[in-house]
Amino acid sequence: MKRKEVKKILLILIVSTVLLSLFHIFRFLKTSLLPIYDQYLYKDFSVILPFIVSILNILILYLILRQILKNDSERFFVLLLFIMSPIFIFVHGTLNNIYFSLTLILLSVFLILKEKHFFSVFVFLGAFWVNQNYVFLILIILTIFLERNMVKNSFFPYISIVFLIGLFTTFNNYNTYLNLHLIITDFISDFGAQIGFGVFSLILFSIGILLSWKQKAKHRIFYFCMVSLFFMSLFDKDTLIFLNIFISLYGGFALYYIYKRKWSSENLKNYVIILIMCGLIFTSGSYIKKISDSGPFESEYISLKWLSNLAPGKVLSDYKFGHFIHSISNFDVYSDTNYYLYSDKSRINYYTKIFQSRNLEEIINFLENNNIKYIWINQEMKNSIWETEEQGILLILKNSKHFTKIYDYEVEIWEFNKHSN
Repeated sequence: MKRKEVKKILLILIVSTVLLSLFHIFRFLKTSLLPIYDQYLYKDFSVILPFIVSILNILILYLILRQILKNDSERFFVLLLFIMSPIFIFVHGTLNNIYFSLTLILLSVFLILKEKHFFSVFVFLGAFWVNQNYVFLILIILTIFLERNMVKNSFFPYISIVFLIGLFTTFNNYNTYLNLHLIITDFISDFGAQIGFGVFSLILFSIGILLSWKQKAKHRIFYFCMVSLFFMSLFDKDTLIFLNIFISLYGGFALYYIYKRKWSSENLKNYVIILIMCGLIFTSGSYIKKISDSGPFESEYISLKWLSNLAPGKVLSDYKFGHFIHSISNFDVYSDTNYYLYSDKSRINYYTKIFQSRNLEEIINFLENNNIKYIWINQEMKNSIWETEEQGILLILKNSKHFTKIYDYEVEIWEFNKHSN
């Protein structure tokens, strides 16, 4: 490896470290608890593990790019877009079960490229063990690389991918209407998406696709894969994390083209590059600010640790906090983000109705039928679900002997006692 190439890798690692450090600084100014996404399994390693894995993911991705891109400057621009993407910050800045799966899948791809198929199978199995939701994604990746050894113009990989996506949609009965209806806010971080792409990255990606179209036969399996991943992301937003690698790849092609192309005006070229870099920095900065301001906060964490010492029972809260509540307290929850994504939203509709109800009998029947023992309410819920303290179930909680407020410090926890007179 040349010294110039090593310097570029070090620069990428420095930039990624700066971005993640800025996120941690902004976050720890508010709370010592990192945002939790889904059911986080690695509590004992909290802050340090995502940071270490971020370095591993960058290095493994670089090794993969070395196998498919000959130009080190192209590799540099691809990695630059990758580490400056909001998705990179999300995956390696929050507590989630995604980043380690990403490491294993990237490692298995690298092993396949190095023709270490025996070891790659074991790594893929490890990725499946860590997160079973990625089984279809893993099979699609295997199909893509199988295409390298197929007869030219064979349709087998494409038919296989369509078949796998059909199975994926069958086994993941998610609701696509919401994502299609709010496509902008669901997929673009600048417009509010928690897991989404930056506007400038998408612009560069579009340019990269146009540039690659001259060699579309060479890229067609990747085009097909990107369309497949996008379709899968309508059902499971985590798929965007893997689609982001392709966005960075083709965006890197475009950035390299802009950098190397001969311009009639050198000043214009510099202005365009500066504009692009400012756009990428702005997207990263605004996303860091947004996610560092989001919950959960320490007071919420403390309330759930306190709750975990009580008698076990199912907890009712807003679906957005379901995974967080379960991860910290180990108590079952009535609803979480999985129920929100499923096409059958009956649970969401039921508890939404109950939250607005003042009918004591209706509320008690609902809680009894669903074996709910605790109700967990934070400040965000009070601000978004109800307009006043006397609205809906809040009024019933205060005035019925069936409910006892057992915790009240920035978070309210109510215990339900169906036998109270």
